[in-house]
Amino acid sequence: MTSRKLLKTLNSQIVDGENNAVVCQQAYAIDQGNLVEVINALKTRYGPEIFLLPLSATSGGGGIFQRAAPQGGAIIGLQFTPTAHPAVSCARGHATVDTGLDQIVIDRDNHYIYAGAAITLDQLTQALAAELGPRYKVLGADLTSYSYAQVGATFMTGGMGPQRRYFSDSISEIALFDGAEVKTIGGDDLSHYAGTYGWTGIVCAVRCRFQKMPGNEIAFALPVNNTPAKLGKLLQHLAPYCFLQASTADVQNSHGQPAVILGIEHITTNAMAPMFAQGVDNIITRRAHQLAQKCTDANADGLVFVNGFVDTDIDEFLFQLVDNPDIEPLSIADINLEHSEIFKDPEQMRAVREAVPFAARTQAPAGRFIYKGHTDATIRLNIDSVESSMQRLWQSNEAYVSAVSDYFDCQPRVRGQILVYGHMNPYGVDPHNRLTFASDEQQAFTEAVDHVHRLRDQFLVALQDLCLNSGSEFIGGEKGAGSEHEMFDAFGGPDHAPAALKQKFKKQYQAIQSASPMFNWRALPPYIEC
Repeated sequence: MTSRKLLKTLNSQIVDGENNAVVCQQAYAIDQGNLVEVINALKTRYGPEIFLLPLSATSGGGGIFQRAAPQGGAIIGLQFTPTAHPAVSCARGHATVDTGLDQIVIDRDNHYIYAGAAITLDQLTQALAAELGPRYKVLGADLTSYSYAQVGATFMTGGMGPQRRYFSDSISEIALFDGAEVKTIGGDDLSHYAGTYGWTGIVCAVRCRFQKMPGNEIAFALPVNNTPAKLGKLLQHLAPYCFLQASTADVQNSHGQPAVILGIEHITTNAMAPMFAQGVDNIITRRAHQLAQKCTDANADGLVFVNGFVDTDIDEFLFQLVDNPDIEPLSIADINLEHSEIFKDPEQMRAVREAVPFAARTQAPAGRFIYKGHTDATIRLNIDSVESSMQRLWQSNEAYVSAVSDYFDCQPRVRGQILVYGHMNPYGVDPHNRLTFASDEQQAFTEAVDHVHRLRDQFLVALQDLCLNSGSEFIGGEKGAGSEHEMFDAFGGPDHAPAALKQKFKKQYQAIQSASPMFNWRALPPYIEC
């Protein structure tokens, strides 16, 4: 194949996740051939020493991190072009390294699905549904970006969705281009590469385990008061359905029953304000207004959105959740059942649920200097002490949110807000706390950034203490090394980080240090020596 056919120039401006321009000598879209051929073509064109910059399907992505350009070689952007029509087939004993970029292969007998790097999470899910039925899923493939997030990039970015499971945890093997060849990596070695943001190579294909869910997908919302006591009680009530037995072909809850909750998404009524301020009138915003009214009727200041799979209809499952069927009015964790909202279409609930954070994070505050960010720390609550662990976690979160709000109130040169929403599955609680502020003065802005970072670090240390005292587990960020490199400052370095995070870092550090300069030139401290 000629280099002209292999290398298709990307002419559009490339930006990262914060809309900053991505600088590289040239960028190419790849939709055929293999990476060895592509790299050889690039070396022929630009010389033997090149530095690769993996690009996502829609932008430069959050994992690029503009570093000082290396000396002596060209920086080349590479993007796997999403395929509109994947080549789907079924076969037994397929090899991961033989999987084409636009190919999906399903091994029914061994419960494996293979996918090339250009395949999106949605295409992966749809292929299973079309070939085997909608009950067959890959756990952790529920990212909110599922419509465009590609399987190889998601393995490398460490992404997770409402299930609070890393997609990479469902991957049993990858084909990785390490700068010289495509090699197969499996078993424990996968943990050295997952979440390393492409600093160790480029994933060409993945092999995932798929499993069978109970027969009926459910989706409902409950109004909730955002107090430590109320949230703790609710999560304790739902926890048995959230910790799964997923080692067998059929997914069950912690009691061995075919009723599982995959996501509990939380928003406060205050966090709905940016969406309502847009003044848009459609079925999603109207449903959101109805939910806000339910909160008012229930004297509540928040909502949780619950989705999962059960072997009954949703009415029967809700009745199973009732505190005491002999006491009227019926309640779930003291929440009046009459205020619940059932969604016949789970996709509509997902759309409502995601519209709120989308509006919050896409606000455009007025000011010369603008900051946008959120806390990103996932805590797996101890299944034996969910209620008390959640109470303490939320007390720490309240203290953090209050401290940030108080700071903005006493800083007239900074205009800011913090909105509370996030993930509340006890298998991985992650209060996002969307932070947005702006200033017209450089000094005031710099001081505000430093201050909120100190408050965030204090919050992370409080979460670390929670884990030490409760037996809960500090999992890390939902963006792998891209999130966690900032956390280590709060803990005083990787050696003082929570146990799970420390162990993850050690494995990733080894792989990044030994990776080709073609990839690890972008790595950030402390993952690489400066």
